[in-house]
Amino acid sequence: MKTKRFLYTLAASVMLAAMGGLVTACTSNDDNPVSPSDNNNPWEANDLSFDLGTAKMGVKLVEGGECALQFERDGETNTVTGTLSDYYIGPVEVSNKVWAAVMGQKPEGQTNDGDMYPVTMVSYNDIAGLGGFLEKLNAMVKDQLPEGKQFMLPTPLQWQYAAQGGKKSKGYTYSGSNTIGDVAWYKDNSDATIHPIGQKQGNELELHDMSGNVRELTSRSLNDGKIIVFGGDWTSDAQSCNVKLSIFDASATASESLGFRLVLADVPQPEAIDLGLPSGTKWANMNVGASKPEDYGLYFAWGETVGYSSDTGDGHRFDWENYKWCNGSGKTLTKYCTTSDYGTVDNKMVLDLEDDAAYLNWGNKWRMPTITEIQELLDNTTSEWTTQNGVYGRKFTSKSNGNAVFLPAAGYRYGSRLRNQSTDGYYWSSSLSESGQDFALYLSFDSGSQGTYGEDRYYGYSVRPVLRN
Repeated sequence: MKTKRFLYTLAASVMLAAMGGLVTACTSNDDNPVSPSDNNNPWEANDLSFDLGTAKMGVKLVEGGECALQFERDGETNTVTGTLSDYYIGPVEVSNKVWAAVMGQKPEGQTNDGDMYPVTMVSYNDIAGLGGFLEKLNAMVKDQLPEGKQFMLPTPLQWQYAAQGGKKSKGYTYSGSNTIGDVAWYKDNSDATIHPIGQKQGNELELHDMSGNVRELTSRSLNDGKIIVFGGDWTSDAQSCNVKLSIFDASATASESLGFRLVLADVPQPEAIDLGLPSGTKWANMNVGASKPEDYGLYFAWGETVGYSSDTGDGHRFDWENYKWCNGSGKTLTKYCTTSDYGTVDNKMVLDLEDDAAYLNWGNKWRMPTITEIQELLDNTTSEWTTQNGVYGRKFTSKSNGNAVFLPAAGYRYGSRLRNQSTDGYYWSSSLSESGQDFALYLSFDSGSQGTYGEDRYYGYSVRPVLRN
């Protein structure tokens, strides 16, 4: 655990380690795969279609099921079992035309910017960050979306399950064939250039270009914040286009060989957990930015509502120069200040809802906890250092009713670095420090201790909401 600036309370409990990378391969339980599509416009052969005004976009149904997931990287193969619910996936990569329909223009810097080329030169943050493609797309088609679903990047499991043909899989090396040239643009047949979407044969699910043309992003930031990508690209050798191979992209920044496709899947819904606390406060079961309780979610500076992932390749620096509520230092605060020694006095000691990351990202049912509520959690639960689905963190179990919440050890972001991921947890309260207004108060824990502390407001910490009364 990093050195604390000052200690408010301290308690104890036990243990830890890091989660390895994933990659997928699912066994077939259907001996009758569909024939690859011969549709000249495969993006039109869909189970659901959405009108974007100047473009249309469709998705195909993928039947879920139990899988044995094989992940190959650096010569090693790991197997993880899992279960997928039904979901929809794009039959092709997102095109320049679709990107422009949502964002208003095509990205700059592309060599091939024709409408039906896969969109490139966009970063993970351009796609999945606040104000990015996914947020704008879901807002644009909100009246067309099936209830409870929205567009998102596929998880590694969803991507590779679909690439291998799902329940209809015939176990091909590449997505749809053992002959790479049938299904992929790669180093030996691409003429050193990217190609329009959907020109190659589809796989068992009539999905195209999941091997070759452009590598494809997934939604998980793992292993020191690097993004898992699949499929190989037009510059890759045949081995790199194997659907069982994944890599951690060094930064997931924009490039001409990196694109993405979308899934339409169930929206993760946070639950309010009643821990029988004296105040009646109910805690959320996951972090802001997470899709399940063990996900790390996003990292926020105190009082900022734009969060950043564990991917430090997004270019954001957590420091005073980039902090919203100051003029470059902890002595020039512009909001949340009670003495002129630290800046402009407004005597605010608790975040306004307009600056509350939980409220702004999850809606008016939620807010960040005060430091008093965090202390109440510590005082009225038993705490255990443990793992949940392979992720280390602390489980807080009510002393009165046995209900529990799990807080993952997500570490923190400082400057351009991610630190202490999987060994420590840092969770902001909504409360300002009385000792110095450049500090805000937070919960911290590791494998042997827990407590409340104060730290510079610009640090990137996790946010675990509570239900508003």
